[in-house]
Amino acid sequence: MGRLRLLLRIGLLLILCTLGAPAAAHLTPNSEIRLDVEADIVVADIIIPRGEYAFGTGNPVTNNRASLDIARQYVLQNFVVTAPDGRRWQVTARNAEFVRIAGPPDLHLLAVLTPPAGASVNTFTIDWHVLIDSLPSHFALFVLGGDDGSNDGKILG
Repeated sequence: MGRLRLLLRIGLLLILCTLGAPAAAHLTPNSEIRLDVEADIVVADIIIPRGEYAFGTGNPVTNNRASLDIARQYVLQNFVVTAPDGRRWQVTARNAEFVRIAGPPDLHLLAVLTPPAGASVNTFTIDWHVLIDSLPSHFALFVLGGDDGSNDGKILG
């Protein structure tokens, strides 16, 4: 059932993308995660709609330290990255803030994904449960950043 729901969400996402909604402008109530692969880490630029986050978690959505620590911990607890052999990557948050990027306010978070010793930075699995378990209509759009540092990326799903 969960896989069918994921496939339906991906299908809906593809339809929305063909209608001309740019992935860079966050105007829909879904999360967006841009992955930029560097030499030995992956940087995840995470955007989560503030309203969806508040409704799905019941957590406060102010920019005070306590609220941001709760948001950071929530994301890190629901974002697991593993190597093909099952070893977990280290996921750390650089910063978090509630800010207006495009459209309504969002939770914006940068996370650094570090593979375990000997694992390739290019091959990993993401287990993302941020809001998906509490809000059935919510989905996450993953975009692989352009190799040249541009905003042109490849939608992963």
